[in-house]
Amino acid sequence: MPARVVQISDCHLFTDPEEELRGVQPYQGVLAALQHVTEHEGAADYLVISGDLAHDELRPTYVVLRELLGDWVSRCRIIPGNHDHRESMHDVFAENVTPGQEEVCFEQQVPGWKILGIDTHIPGEVHGELGEAQCDWLHERLSAEPSVPTLIFMHHPPFSVETPWLDGIALRNADRFRDLLEPFPQVRIVCCGHVHHEFQDEENGRQYLTTPSVAVQFRPKTETPEIDTVCAGYRVFDLHEDGSYETQVVRLPSAG
Repeated sequence: MPARVVQISDCHLFTDPEEELRGVQPYQGVLAALQHVTEHEGAADYLVISGDLAHDELRPTYVVLRELLGDWVSRCRIIPGNHDHRESMHDVFAENVTPGQEEVCFEQQVPGWKILGIDTHIPGEVHGELGEAQCDWLHERLSAEPSVPTLIFMHHPPFSVETPWLDGIALRNADRFRDLLEPFPQVRIVCCGHVHHEFQDEENGRQYLTTPSVAVQFRPKTETPEIDTVCAGYRVFDLHEDGSYETQVVRLPSAG
């Protein structure tokens, strides 16, 4: 059986469950997504949340999310987005991230694969950056097992998603990241959040993906932010021991 990994992204939770973001209650979006994941993917090995867990950066909001996750907590792995607060993430989700790191990152082994989550958060900024400590950590983890197929999760895309305003708030040092990956062809997939819509591209045998938000959706290929009416969604990976994989975005049923 392949290892199944579910990715949800861009929860944008507030401490107050009735708080709205662009006409949507994030609490209800996260609740609906987790209920759907539990019903349809309840046997999944891991649940990755790829940034913007909170919108208000408040510690109580991470407590709310932990309560919503319920039995998923032990299988959950997290990384921060631009709206997150590292110290609160370490505090509330201490067992879900790599200890001894200022950054919020993780490494997870499954049969035939390595999964890495890296931290691109810059306090007070919307765009992302891969700091020196994370560059060193990533290089070390990739060098340790250069023959093991690897899936990397990060919040800010290090590639164009063909949506100009979103490309302007992506990973600032994307060239540094891509240069770092150059000697490591075992990195098969780089999957991101942040853009609130689905995107995929491939370059030199490496797949670049984004995953929709479980809250607000943005319309792709626009010059300025536009809300999309497409349903929220999450992504599922099946990682086979022989290094092959399948992935798809699952859309939630319409509330109406």
